[in-house]
Amino acid sequence: DLTVHDASILNPLFEAQPLEVTAMAATQAAWNDSSAADSVMTLIRYGPGSSGIDRLAFAHDSFTVAAPSSYLEILGDGGAIVIRDAMNQDTAGTVELHTSEGRAPVDVDCSDDLYQILLSAFLDAIQGDGRPTVTGAEGLLALQVALAAEQSAAEGRAVRLSDLH
Repeated sequence: DLTVHDASILNPLFEAQPLEVTAMAATQAAWNDSSAADSVMTLIRYGPGSSGIDRLAFAHDSFTVAAPSSYLEILGDGGAIVIRDAMNQDTAGTVELHTSEGRAPVDVDCSDDLYQILLSAFLDAIQGDGRPTVTGAEGLLALQVALAAEQSAAEGRAVRLSDLH
């Protein structure tokens, strides 16, 4: 159930269409006596977009860690942006810019509650002023990535989004 959230973050960052998903899932936790997967690793191939080249992203989602942290790293030609512990409603995380000159913190205003931001944007959109934080089309695309990951893990093969049924 976390993969859809990964895709909802990654899809707009890439500004390109997700084309193909490969995933592996496992039941790893000692406490998990069901057949439900509690860990999944997902690889997403994005089309070229404005960059002219395909790009890859991966996500690891797991319910096996007692005190999990979140981590997002965006790698580019000139460096990386590293975001830690900011992928949930508790926005006390950190953002750092990593370049050849070193690391520098990036100040991000996290004072507003994420649910308040979401609801305010939604209310503004239905009143004709702005857009929701995630549109219906963006939500559908994130769901398609998650469904492709689920199918990939079940069938042991890469799944093209264009082949989803």
